[in-house]
Amino acid sequence: MTFLRIGSQWVDLKHAYILKRRKISGGTRSENGRRGRDTFASLKTTCRKLGISFWSYLNDRFRRAGQIAPLPELIEARAQAP
Repeated sequence: MTFLRIGSQWVDLKHAYILKRRKISGGTRSENGRRGRDTFASLKTTCRKLGISFWSYLNDRFRRAGQIAPLPELIEARAQAP
């Protein structure tokens, strides 16, 4: 596991993005805002792990282009790969 020091704490690198973002923005104004931020941060991390562009994936979904497979299919294909 890789750790990064943020302030006075050591944080797992996969959580560092969320904590850094929260520190810069000062948090969200509502529970819905927090859930939205956390959802998009998780989506970005998943895209990075699968080797696809986060912004390309979002564009594909919003435009309903269907050029990039749904994440569950990509995750399943990655799990079955030798």
